[in-house]
Amino acid sequence: MHFCVTGASGFVGKAVVQKLVSRGDYVTAIARTRQHRASHGDRVEWVQCDLCESTPPRESLGTVDAIIHLAGRAHVLNERGSDTVPVFQRANAEATERLAALAARVGIQRFVFASSIGVHGSSLADGAPVSESSVIDPLEPYAVSKWEAEQRLRRVEDDTNLEVAVVRPALVVGPAAPGNLNRLARLVRRGLPVPVPRVDNARSFVELDHLVDLLIRCAERPEAAGETFAAAECDWPSTREVIEWIGEGAGRHMRCIRLPNSFLRGAARLVGQGRLYDKLYGDLRVDAAHARQRLGWQTPRPLADAFRDVGWAFRNSTG
Repeated sequence: MHFCVTGASGFVGKAVVQKLVSRGDYVTAIARTRQHRASHGDRVEWVQCDLCESTPPRESLGTVDAIIHLAGRAHVLNERGSDTVPVFQRANAEATERLAALAARVGIQRFVFASSIGVHGSSLADGAPVSESSVIDPLEPYAVSKWEAEQRLRRVEDDTNLEVAVVRPALVVGPAAPGNLNRLARLVRRGLPVPVPRVDNARSFVELDHLVDLLIRCAERPEAAGETFAAAECDWPSTREVIEWIGEGAGRHMRCIRLPNSFLRGAARLVGQGRLYDKLYGDLRVDAAHARQRLGWQTPRPLADAFRDVGWAFRNSTG
């Protein structure tokens, strides 16, 4: 098959391209800049395109069977001002709609969109696991823009022959992962005791290779057309366990100091880090049974091993 992967030089994009090439597929890889491009011989054609400004040349998509759309503006912690809303909308909603409309005109069959589990908010009020059928309650500009993109894609799907599949991943685990996982790894590398809530939380994650597999299944399987899938592992570890696993990979015995949840939450908010507390220590359990049942998606690798790999990679990095 011939795939188009946007955001192809990013954390998830590079893994998707590598997997497709290893299977013998052809890839049109779209990236905003020339940096961080991997060489895969004649099976990958790189196209430089800032999707916020334009769409790729029509001819670059002429033989593409499916698009896996990963490009967009990533969430940045504490970036919550009203002035960021138009920026996220432009990058994550408007650009996605333009690309989907072009895909429909060119005759591409399938469009896979990487959204976010954040469209459901930080957790459910009753403590139940979040699934793709849970209430929509995006709390930040990033999640709002992802939900807007989903709605725009469904309108394109209704008006054209384009088939759309949406994936809402939990936090992705893998070496060199950006964001909050990187913050935890840095804490571990410092080797200092880490404060954690006295009562363990429960959070969902998805291992990078497992997410790549689901994205490709959504691009290939007829059963994925028109569907939305939450993406997460089966187990829900606590942040304390995650820190200990990363420490094992980094060769450090981590000491976690248990403090009252209310004290930690209050201290974080006092220094303007309330959102960071929620993202690191809050509960967010995700139920991905729909992807497993409809697409036969499996997550065989233990999540603990994935976190140990994060620690090992961070230990051996120069960053």
